[in-house]
Amino acid sequence: QRLEKSLQQKENQLLSPMKKDDLKALLNNKYQLLLDESTKEDPKIAYVLPPVDQIHNLIDVGLSTARYSVPNSLQSTSWLDAHGFCMDNMRMGRSTIPQAGMGAFAVRSMPEGSVVATTPVVTLYQDLLKVAKESKNRDVNDLQLLINYCFGHPNTTLLMFPYSSTIHFINHGATNTNDQAGNDSTSTNAMLRWSHSEYHASELLEKSLQEMQELQKTGLMIDIVATRNISIGEEILIDYGNDWVEKWDEHLVHWEECSNDNVPSPSALMRLNNDQSSILRTRSEQNSMPYPSHVQTVCYFSKHHDYDDSEGILRWQFTTTTEMYPCSILARESFRNDQSQLDKSDTHLYMVHVIIDDSTDAYVDNVPRYGIFFAEKAYQSNQLLKCGFRRFISLADDMVPESWKKQ
Repeated sequence: QRLEKSLQQKENQLLSPMKKDDLKALLNNKYQLLLDESTKEDPKIAYVLPPVDQIHNLIDVGLSTARYSVPNSLQSTSWLDAHGFCMDNMRMGRSTIPQAGMGAFAVRSMPEGSVVATTPVVTLYQDLLKVAKESKNRDVNDLQLLINYCFGHPNTTLLMFPYSSTIHFINHGATNTNDQAGNDSTSTNAMLRWSHSEYHASELLEKSLQEMQELQKTGLMIDIVATRNISIGEEILIDYGNDWVEKWDEHLVHWEECSNDNVPSPSALMRLNNDQSSILRTRSEQNSMPYPSHVQTVCYFSKHHDYDDSEGILRWQFTTTTEMYPCSILARESFRNDQSQLDKSDTHLYMVHVIIDDSTDAYVDNVPRYGIFFAEKAYQSNQLLKCGFRRFISLADDMVPESWKKQ
């Protein structure tokens, strides 16, 4: 305590009122310089950091920009009881339904009628999820995979994408299936409804389809409600609707002929990226030892950075605005360093040709191994298989306003 008191006295002596003002001005100047330099490279930073005259507010919340942006993020338990939502009623796990992948499971027991989860939804219309074009060499699905995670209805073009914890892992359950023990292990135990929350913008249900399609903000919320008592560890299942079931059954009929197609393997891409110690092949070497046909090399590169342009070749640098662009490896140069015996990838630098867009490219040298990755070529992802299943989760008829339906 005596030491702390002595240090405090020394600090007070050093920081007289005048010196404190000088120090504040110095810190403000340095902070403004930081803002100016940062926003030159990435203007979005200006939306995260406060201006100089509000820096004291940032200090008050422990230098947390998230807390500064949402000043009411901390609330009392009584406020949470009255206005909050329980976000941890479910956890992710391996589904009990064969070949269903992952599922959502109850973290605690929940009685019939209780809210399992609440989610806001973003409104979209189906045309937004159409794939822009087809590959020259491969027929692709005309709808993006995102539609499988949206709520919709056959009589409207409006879709609602939920964004909340674990919601997307809730699988479809049968309506009358029992296991051998007599438990409804694969039957529905929850349903969708418009939220009863005070934050649900129910007035949007009165708007027309055109108004909803032009809406630039969300406000709708959906509750997942237990339709019977749910035990801890039980998988949460909802009814995706008769329309979805019919589409799924039709999909299964044609799946065998689809599965025989020449499908790119995602594991090949994973193996290439996981092996960061590998020496990458140049474009000429790939003529005799090509990489899988559905993958390409991509390089970290910043088109906003002022590079040293020597003889038309840029020297690679990693900056805060670095993005990934398709590139081809033109040359490889080896060198020795103290770590060469530990990590072979550190012993090579690459010259690459970066394709920024149809009219812009760049030649860059001194690119390290960690600046180059593998990615799927356009329209070569398994997500775009022509035979892939595409259908939204159907809302009940009484959830879709007449004003939203197609005329």
